[in-house]
Amino acid sequence: MKIPAVEERVLSGFQMMYQKTFGCDIVIAQTTDQIKQLQLRRNGGQPTYPFAYAKVTTFASPEAADHYIPRYLIRKGIPVQVGSGENTTWNIRILPAIFSLDITYETNAASGQNSAVWYSKRWLMACRMGMLKFAIEIGRLRLKIGYTGDLTVNFPNERPSPSEEETGYKIQTQLQLKGYMSEMQLAPRGELFTINAEAQFGDGPNGASENWDLQKGDQP
Repeated sequence: MKIPAVEERVLSGFQMMYQKTFGCDIVIAQTTDQIKQLQLRRNGGQPTYPFAYAKVTTFASPEAADHYIPRYLIRKGIPVQVGSGENTTWNIRILPAIFSLDITYETNAASGQNSAVWYSKRWLMACRMGMLKFAIEIGRLRLKIGYTGDLTVNFPNERPSPSEEETGYKIQTQLQLKGYMSEMQLAPRGELFTINAEAQFGDGPNGASENWDLQKGDQP
């Protein structure tokens, strides 16, 4: 059985919201050649402008969570049932965490949409208006993912593009993603589906007894 780590879903959700907000491809990788990761995603082709890549630089556990009690989530976990026919739930221990991201946006547009000025304005609006917020569902719990981003954007200098034939611009920003992480080890917990019950009404030979089964979801 495979249950994705919570942090994988957090980072995947951020990628989707970034692509929706800025309209360009982004990859999150820990390798030094992150442009190569973009190339691999495009079946070996050269990345087309604009594109972005990000690197997770630190994990941190906040002193106080915004919505949930960290100790409860770590000790008790969140019950998750995998598949409609499963008779066992799995407790996932999760921890509120802050992901620090270094984000690089590259474009060859000197003006207009997708230019450095356009991206800078779009970035500041996204940071102020919460355009990159989203939520993930773990079991029956809906976890809101927030963030804080740089409110100062430095204008880039011209630099050679990967093709060496045109001028590209690189903009670097930082963002702190307020998400969650989980342990790889899961704690199984059995789940009761049927209860066999017997009741005795009255005393002596005139008393009556009754047996019945309660299925999960039935009212007694």
